[in-house]
Amino acid sequence: MVLFRICNPYIDPDELPSTRTIPPQQPGQHEHLLRQSIIGKVFPEDVFQEILKYLRGNVMTAKEAKNHQETLIMERGFRLKEGLYYWY
Repeated sequence: MVLFRICNPYIDPDELPSTRTIPPQQPGQHEHLLRQSIIGKVFPEDVFQEILKYLRGNVMTAKEAKNHQETLIMERGFRLKEGLYYWY
């Protein structure tokens, strides 16, 4: 399956979703980046852990992401058969 996502060429480049504007998606990256920031240096460990709990609640697991992907594919008219997606 080939999927193209088209962006409006007239949109301001600063408004396009990018790694500059979208936070990390891997759960381990939150802790790493926060520990290096001022938050990791100023707050006590118990407060830091509470912040991490909040952030972890907003990240999908790999299984959740796969389920979400399959739902989107089905909504767009694809069917999974023997590990491959078919247009129907």
